[in-house]
Amino acid sequence: RGFGESLPTLISEIITDSDDPVKFFSYDETRLGLITPLGKRITLPGVRPVGEIQITYKNYYIYGATEVSGGENLFFEFPCMNTDCFQFFLDIFSETFSDTTNIMLIDNAGIHKAERLEIPENIRLVFLPPYSPELNPIERFWQHIKKDIKGKIFSDLAELKDYIADILKKCSKKTIASITGFSYILDALNMEVQ
Repeated sequence: RGFGESLPTLISEIITDSDDPVKFFSYDETRLGLITPLGKRITLPGVRPVGEIQITYKNYYIYGATEVSGGENLFFEFPCMNTDCFQFFLDIFSETFSDTTNIMLIDNAGIHKAERLEIPENIRLVFLPPYSPELNPIERFWQHIKKDIKGKIFSDLAELKDYIADILKKCSKKTIASITGFSYILDALNMEVQ
């Protein structure tokens, strides 16, 4: 059976075991840095696009979780991607959404499966099949954010962080839900509600 076909059963089991309302979040990390992201440019036929680029090896990570049907979210900046940062994010996430049981769709990165992780009681991790980022809705959200920085040069990480924070502030819950509301997840959630 495919992952989409087994998801309603997974959701049903979690809802049955929970006394609290259940929310479904998509989670992942993304790296942002000072190397200029390139994208397509429109030019006349036979004319090569010209532009400035910067190659500076400084970066940071955004850890994020977006609720697929309503667009609730939590984003947090970290200097690196490791188990300690992930644990900190889980703890903050658990406090932020303390009134619900939270299903978190997540990939199989090593930091997500570390033995020393302490998963809060109100979080249920649901792992994606290996090598299938296309099934994770937040990947589409990261693309949405990164399209706004293509071809831009930032003087330092602080300027990039401010720019990204401004983009995140402008993203309404409705916008986030429209980007991350994958039909196979919404269908699985609706099956459980009926």
